[in-house]
Amino acid sequence: MRLNLYDWPQIEFDKDEKLLYVENRLLKPNIRFLRELKEVLYDRNLVSDGNLSLPLYYMYRDVRSEADSEIFNAAQLRFDITIMEPIKLGVERNKTLGHYHKIGSDGFSYPELYEVIQGEADYILQQVKYGRVTDVVLVKAKEGDIMYIPSGYWHVTTNAGNRLLVMSNLVSRHVEGEYEPVKKYGGLAYFELVDGSLVANKKFGNVPPIRRMSARETFERFSGGRLYSQFVKDHTKFQFLGKTSSKVWQA
Repeated sequence: MRLNLYDWPQIEFDKDEKLLYVENRLLKPNIRFLRELKEVLYDRNLVSDGNLSLPLYYMYRDVRSEADSEIFNAAQLRFDITIMEPIKLGVERNKTLGHYHKIGSDGFSYPELYEVIQGEADYILQQVKYGRVTDVVLVKAKEGDIMYIPSGYWHVTTNAGNRLLVMSNLVSRHVEGEYEPVKKYGGLAYFELVDGSLVANKKFGNVPPIRRMSARETFERFSGGRLYSQFVKDHTKFQFLGKTSSKVWQA
């Protein structure tokens, strides 16, 4: 059974085969399995007793219409789609592994935009300076919301609802994800449990209380309308994604 995600370009997801179709062109996923998250799980029993071959989410890179290839290539940006199962990791919500973008020689990294296409997502972001967490933000997003990941912030996504979570991201083709520091600390500064409660990660020591923001508060410039469509309509508005940035939040 195919689930329609986008009307234009036509993007469909085969829920049974876990395949994505862009204008009937087949895209196969990179799959993140439970075994790849074993260092960052709150429920340690899953490491020894869980099904480590369990697929948690599916990542489809460079999703675009062939007709729009020139626009994406010129902007040096990439549009991806991630689909996350509505399952639980023991007492924790299903989540991404978590990462941050590699810091460049100028001391900054590439920002990123996320969009919730279907379902509900919670994004936990944190800033780390000299090995200490200085800021933690929780952003709750629903269908149609677009949010901003600022330079240098570590980030993880949880499926905050009871249905399949479908989200997209728009980011520089030159971005490099850093995962090992996240594994070293066993995740981010907080774990989000199935009841929505947040538990501090003791490996970070003392961490600041979580700040809560709406997706609109993180980034108001492109609220309203699908992210892909807005980019293709006027890609010049997204030039900031192709540059490393010192800006924390955008308005």
